[in-house]
Amino acid sequence: MSQREQMILRLVEKERSNREIAQELHLGINTVKWYLKSLFNALGVSDRRACVTEARRRHLLPK
Repeated sequence: MSQREQMILRLVEKERSNREIAQELHLGINTVKWYLKSLFNALGVSDRRACVTEARRRHLLPK
């Protein structure tokens, strides 16, 4: 997982919207969506909540 993906994952965990993530990381909203889609595919999930849960299960985020 790239450093950028880790940053986005942490912000998703904090329940930030795509727009808030984009603003905080100085990215376009479509770029954030692309990273989220990549994370969902890598973790085998289809939504933000499942993404965070699976990342915690795999010890990619603290519980």
